[in-house]
Order: sequence, then structure tokens, then C-alpha cells
Amino acid sequence: MEISLRGVFQQADVLAPRETKNREALDAFTQVHRVLPSFPCMELSHLQRRRSIFVVDDDPSMRRSMKRLLQEHGFEAKLFESAEALVNHDNFQQAFCIILDINLDGESGIDLRRWLAEQQVQVPIVFVTGNDTHESRAAAIASGCIAYLTKPFAAASLIESVERAWGS
Repeated sequence: MEISLRGVFQQADVLAPRETKNREALDAFTQVHRVLPSFPCMELSHLQRRRSIFVVDDDPSMRRSMKRLLQEHGFEAKLFESAEALVNHDNFQQAFCIILDINLDGESGIDLRRWLAEQQVQVPIVFVTGNDTHESRAAAIASGCIAYLTKPFAAASLIESVERAWGS
């Protein structure tokens, strides 16, 4: 059966089932609730899952650029300038992903990742670095990251990594 969503929405918006005994309005309302789950942007569970991406980078322009890119793709971003700022935030349930610079102005993003794991924070990590070495790559991968990107990275690479985190 083909359903005209526009007509169903109009009818359902005007007549709620508890306000009428009109069988057509009740059917229209029911059809809306059967159809909506097939549209991912309309799923309630999808909306309830919506949380932020935490971006931890000591470079202010890099933080702003990543935030702008993420927002352009429909994601919310919360920015942190240091490992300490993230640790002090302490509300990791808001994040579905953390983008983490490996070199944080004298601090180690990899050490921060280890601390998060010790705290039982189960959030996918995307590492970014401007100083790619075999050692940092190996340590990042060993820490369980879902992606390792070297600066400057392609916007598509970051978005693909975040979408992979979203799906996990």
C-alpha cells in the first residue's frame, strides 16, 4: 500500500486519535507511526542517541576548523584545548566519539586515551597528529583507536571516521 506522507501528516496533525472517533484519522495517525521508523532521520532512537563529538587539540585554529567541518555534516562538537580540560569536563556520556590530538602541548594524547580506558570510558577514538612517527602510530593503534589521521588530512577522512564511530 502506498502512503502519501504529506496527506498523512496533515491529517494526523489535525486529528489526534484521542480527540476523535473518526476511523480515518486514527488510520492516518497509525500509518504515520508505521512509516516514520523507515526514515532514519525520524527515528526516535536515532534522535535519543544524538550526542556530541569531543575534539581535543591544542591548536585553536585546528579545533575551530574541525568543529566547522563536523557541523557542516550535521554533527555537534564540543571543543577542549588540553587533556586537562577534557578530564575536568568529566561528562563523557555526552560523547559518541573523541577526536584526540596525539601531541597536546607537552601532554600525550595516547596517555589520555589510556587514562580514559582505565576510567572505563568506552568511546571510539580518532587520533590526529601533525607529527607522524612509527612509534606514535603503533601506540595509537595498540590503544584501540578507530582511525589515525595525519595533519593535514582530507575532510572526507575525518567525516568517514566519525560516521564509522556513529555506527558502532
